[in-house]
Amino acid sequence: MRRLVLLGIGAAIVIRVVIAARRARRTLACRVTFAEGLRWRKKEKRLVFSDMHARKLLRLEMNNELTTIMDVDDDPSGLGWLPDGRMLVVLMCSRTLAVVDEQSATLAPWADLSSVQPFRANDMVMDGCGNAYVGGFGQNNLEDPGTFGALTEITLVRAPAAPHSRATTQTAAQHLLFPNGAVITPDGRTFLAAETFGSRISAWDRDPVAATLSNPRVWAMLDGCYPDGMCLDEEGALWVAICGMEHKNRLQPTLGAIAIGYLLNGKRPAGAFARVHEGGKISQCIFLRDELGVSCMLGGADGRTLYMSCARSADPVTCKRAGDTNGCITTATVAVPGAQSVEFPDYWAGYC
Repeated sequence: MRRLVLLGIGAAIVIRVVIAARRARRTLACRVTFAEGLRWRKKEKRLVFSDMHARKLLRLEMNNELTTIMDVDDDPSGLGWLPDGRMLVVLMCSRTLAVVDEQSATLAPWADLSSVQPFRANDMVMDGCGNAYVGGFGQNNLEDPGTFGALTEITLVRAPAAPHSRATTQTAAQHLLFPNGAVITPDGRTFLAAETFGSRISAWDRDPVAATLSNPRVWAMLDGCYPDGMCLDEEGALWVAICGMEHKNRLQPTLGAIAIGYLLNGKRPAGAFARVHEGGKISQCIFLRDELGVSCMLGGADGRTLYMSCARSADPVTCKRAGDTNGCITTATVAVPGAQSVEFPDYWAGYC
């Protein structure tokens, strides 16, 4: 009996050391309220993102210097860039896609999404031709549990055909459970999106010329997990932010998430960042003790720095009350860099 106890204590010590080593690889980059839409800009070598509940657009340099691009009179989310270098941002409450003028710190409307996104617009991915795909909450008002399972669409915002014409909108994909983070593969032929309330990553064939989506299918099931933002590495795997996990979840077999969580703080991990492959295989997982995984992006000097947005709460009132004690961006070094495109030099890790 004594031998079993000693073995158990020894095993617990080893596990704690392993966990400590894994946690030591995460380095604090900056503190924020609730960072969404993390994007790496290759030429500038910086991270750009939205602090949704602080209503700011921010950039983070490689030395971790944090600068405010501008304050926003709305909740900002997804970001993208037009071929001419102008930045677009999704304004969630007004359901607007807007052009950012960094010099004057002003916004100009690009597309009205209010007729196609019934509650709140959310994350976005753009292709190299200036087309944008915007997801939304649908009728999933978190204050109204009765609408939890409502379906919504991903909206395609087409780039204007002429310099002074307006962007147009059309449905790209529909019947989705909270379409959230999305990426486009380097060849432009596959579109991937996280369905947060569907606990899955969905895929479509994409026409790189027409920008239309077809042949919807499940790319990876993440049972018991709520996927949020994500990015694509050069091996075709996704780093996926997990913003919540149920008691039984897809990540348990990787490292025994329940046991690890109890050793960390007496409860299951709240969130994670998982490297997910087509078919659902998970090759790496970074568990969070008492934080949610919100968004992630590969970047850094060699493209192997994983930037991870973490938050203690996603509730807007709680976030605003806590300020930058609610969230942070941490980094870890990974083996595989972000995906790149030969055709579109500004493309990185699934985004333009």
